[in-house]
Amino acid sequence: MADYTLVAHQAAKIDVSTSGDTITLDSRFVWTFRHDGVTTAGAADTNAIFLAKGSSPAATHAGSLDKGALVYGSTVSYGPGVTTVYAKAAAGAPTMTVAPSRPG
Repeated sequence: MADYTLVAHQAAKIDVSTSGDTITLDSRFVWTFRHDGVTTAGAADTNAIFLAKGSSPAATHAGSLDKGALVYGSTVSYGPGVTTVYAKAAAGAPTMTVAPSRPG
């Protein structure tokens, strides 16, 4: 499990683990999460990444009110007003890019 603190005006590439990661965000911004489809070594990894705001999500496609699946090639945005997002890989070690933008 890793903890990441992201700041405004900086994108980040995060390797997501199966044990889960905590990502702290600057709540003034909208943050877009994009599944990159590779590991940090550049090998293909299209395993789903699960995201939640309340607590570390279960790494399954089972439904939940506070969980979304980030699949290869997709994006999801959080904020403004969101300070913490939890991420967990279903398997492997896929990466995602997280980038800020100004709301509105």
